[in-house]
Amino acid sequence: MKNLEKTILFIGNSYTYMNDLPKVLSQLAGERGYNLTVDSVTKGGATLEDFLEERNPLSEVVNLKFKENKWDYIVLQEQSQIPAIEKEREEKMYPSVRMLNNKAKQIAAKTVLFMTWGRRYGDTENGFENFESTQEALKIGYTKIAQEIDSMVSPVGLAWKRALQKDDTINLWDEDNSHPNEDGTYLAACVFYGILLNENPIGLEYTFDIPYERALFLQEVAMETVNEFC
Repeated sequence: MKNLEKTILFIGNSYTYMNDLPKVLSQLAGERGYNLTVDSVTKGGATLEDFLEERNPLSEVVNLKFKENKWDYIVLQEQSQIPAIEKEREEKMYPSVRMLNNKAKQIAAKTVLFMTWGRRYGDTENGFENFESTQEALKIGYTKIAQEIDSMVSPVGLAWKRALQKDDTINLWDEDNSHPNEDGTYLAACVFYGILLNENPIGLEYTFDIPYERALFLQEVAMETVNEFC
């Protein structure tokens, strides 16, 4: 019998809180009878390192959150550029992921890495000329540390890549070409739905006010990505 009660804590920044990704995921899951307890500790521009620094208020909040609930999953989302840059991820991201993963193990929670997406026109200041090259570097950055600590990965950025390959007219970015618009957040939520619940999102009626045909397309892209990645 399936366990319909799940608890999920998101740790990250504006890529997580823009359009309230945790709430969208909860709405999707509720349609199939799941009762998700979701919470988050986020701040715009935050790095995972910020959640561990003793003098940073974010670390105090994280410590309290870890104690206040029996979490099934701890979702870690790094600042959007760091995972793509080898030196940055080795010196900043990976030590932070290891420490947060150890904290998760102490409360019997599973770590899930939130593989984000590249910026719409790349990250030229760091040597990435387009979305595709950025996304490939992000994939490497997240999967390498996931293999080391044996954690789950939610391949949201790969779903964005697949969506654009299937329909180059679709737009998943907000006006700043970095953050997600509603379609981007919905696609991310569908990927998390497939990864965390091991369920197929195709056919869900909750569309986050996105036209149904486009929502169905995003559901299909999410499931294809999850099946291929896992």
